[in-house]
Order: sequence, then structure tokens, then C-alpha cells
Amino acid sequence: MYKNSMAASERGLRTIRFCRKVQEKTFEPDDEISSFAQLKKVIKDIWQFYS
Repeated sequence: MYKNSMAASERGLRTIRFCRKVQEKTFEPDDEISSFAQLKKVIKDIWQFYS
């Protein structure tokens, strides 16, 4: 997953990391969430960013 996220970020795509428990960060995503409830807000923010 790390390589896919890194490749996406290098191409200018925003990345979201879904992490329910604390893990070592091998990549710094644009956003990090721990529940699907947070996903709606992050997607809204991304949509506004690209609009």
C-alpha cells in the first residue's frame, strides 16, 4: 500500500490513510482517518480543494 500511496502523491493526487490503530508512518498522507464516519468530511474537503 505504501508504494501505491507514494506513487499517487507524486502524481498530484491527494491521499487518505485509513488507520484504526496506531501504526508506524512510512508515508505522510494528506489526510488520515480512523473511521468511515470521518470519510465524508475528508471527501468534502478534497472536493472543495479541487473545485
